Amino acid sequence: MTRASSTPSSSTSASTPATPGLSGRQVLERLRSIDPEVKIAVFTGHTATAKEFADVPFLTKPLRNQTIIRTVQDLLNSRF
Repeated sequence: MTRASSTPSSSTSASTPATPGLSGRQVLERLRSIDPEVKIAVFTGHTATAKEFADVPFLTKPLRNQTIIRTVQDLLNSRF
C-alpha cells in the first residue's frame, strides 16, 4: 500500500488485491483506518468477490481506459 497524499481530503491509494497476508477487504479497511475519507475503487479479474466490495466502485477486468477515467473522476467528485 502506498499513500499518495498526506492531505486527508485528497488521499488516493494504489494496491494490488494480492497483498501478501491480507484480503482485499482487509486492505480496504486498513486504508480507511489511516484515512476515512480515502477514495477507493476496486479493479479486479475476480468477479466472485464483487459482494465483498458493495460499498465501493467495483470494476472487472478487462477494463477500457474510458471506464477507468470515468470511475476516477466520479471518485474525485465524490459520486461514490
